[in-house]
Amino acid sequence: MQTPDSKSFDAGAAAAEEGGVTPARSDAGIAAQGRPRWFHWKTPNRFWWEFLRWAVLLALLLAGQLSWVVALCLLAWGAGAFLFAARSGFAVWVGWPLAFAGLLGVQCVVQTPPSVRQHDVEGHREYVDFVSTHARLPAVQQGWETWQPPLYYLLAAAWRGLFSEIPHDDPFRSVQFLAAVLYLCTVTLALRTFRRLHLSDLEALGALGILALVPGNLFFAARINNDVLLPLLGGGVLLATTQFVESGEGRWLAWLSLLMAAALATKGSSLALAGGALLVVFGSELRRSNWRMAFWRAYLTSLPAALWQIFWWTRNAAQTGDPLYVNAALPDDLRVLVSPWHRLLSFHLGAFLATNFYYDDPMRQSYFTALVTSLLYGEYAMGDTVSAARRFFAGGALGVVLILIIGALVPPRRELRPAWIICLCLAGCQAAITVSYAIKFPYACNQNVRFFAQAFVPFSGLFGFGVGRLWSGFGGSGRVVLLSISAVFLVGLADFYLRLLF
Repeated sequence: MQTPDSKSFDAGAAAAEEGGVTPARSDAGIAAQGRPRWFHWKTPNRFWWEFLRWAVLLALLLAGQLSWVVALCLLAWGAGAFLFAARSGFAVWVGWPLAFAGLLGVQCVVQTPPSVRQHDVEGHREYVDFVSTHARLPAVQQGWETWQPPLYYLLAAAWRGLFSEIPHDDPFRSVQFLAAVLYLCTVTLALRTFRRLHLSDLEALGALGILALVPGNLFFAARINNDVLLPLLGGGVLLATTQFVESGEGRWLAWLSLLMAAALATKGSSLALAGGALLVVFGSELRRSNWRMAFWRAYLTSLPAALWQIFWWTRNAAQTGDPLYVNAALPDDLRVLVSPWHRLLSFHLGAFLATNFYYDDPMRQSYFTALVTSLLYGEYAMGDTVSAARRFFAGGALGVVLILIIGALVPPRRELRPAWIICLCLAGCQAAITVSYAIKFPYACNQNVRFFAQAFVPFSGLFGFGVGRLWSGFGGSGRVVLLSISAVFLVGLADFYLRLLF
């Protein structure tokens, strides 16, 4: 998986432009011109047009619920998003998803009390409370969720202490803002990562848009649980892995080793993401040198994560007798009493288009029906937000899944192949462990998109590849399909958020 040289990139870029996709500027081109500036000669007019549109949008919302202080902060955030997109080598308008992420992230926290739309929120609050009060980790069996690795809870306790002097109705209100900050950092890092993946402007807009706007990720911005840290760490793993494959520099392996250890110190299922990254490192180094060097570099990269995992398993075994101890006692009414093959190979379209919660029958009888529903609606019923546009939302979501499948199965243009393989490897490994877990523990609560959190950014990259493939690889019909899916989905999504958050 070596990076194509500049000649092959330029050739691929020319071919992409002929197909209607304008690629982002190459690293070689940027190096030749010096560091990219905040403004180049085409940027000012385009920037001010996008900024004006953003200001008009905020003014319309200001007439409703936004205060002037929040609106001014969001105005500055939008300006920074457009400038950051230009600074990263994209067109200014690629910053729109990042601008919307700030608006929706703030509203998500404001409209979400700390006790709702969470998974096992009381157990996570208990964990953070114990760390804050006693300045140490609780015993593994001390309470619900206390068997989880501690990194998020240590960070949440430190964050809550930092803002403890600010009065709140709930002491966990500030922890929700931590989740919002992590969500915004994930989207910001993803924009830079998609630049390193050599996505075109259109592909980056699609990838960043699906990451920032899909409710399954946005709702992380108001949660109190360890899942909220995982998308940022997964995005970091993707960036470090991609940079190593391109450059072969050891410093990226150092970053990758730290990120993998941090992911495992947040949630044990990150073993899949770490395994995928190590496969890429081994394969890349094997093509660059020989199998001994490949094994040695993969070993050194995995060492911090392996030492952490051995420590955590040993601690669990010493306290419980089981290194893989999980404090889970689920009631029988959550069990899914159908065969694994039926769950994995079926999709209940009627149930998906109806107003069902992903726990409900027959929704729960199909793994992918429940999964897509949790991606759209989170972990709560949607009866109070049902509207005529909801079918647009659901139907457009099926189109979004189709674009993702195209991005995963159809190879992109030549200069994107290494990035495509990396995203496939990371996303595929995380999907494999998630599906295996759902089969082994057939409960409705395990059919949730949050288990894919480590791979949100790689999956978004695959979606971006699908956008580019539809736009440039299938002629006019592909563009019609892409524009139709986007229009239907965005209409439903806008109606959904206006009812839920504004």
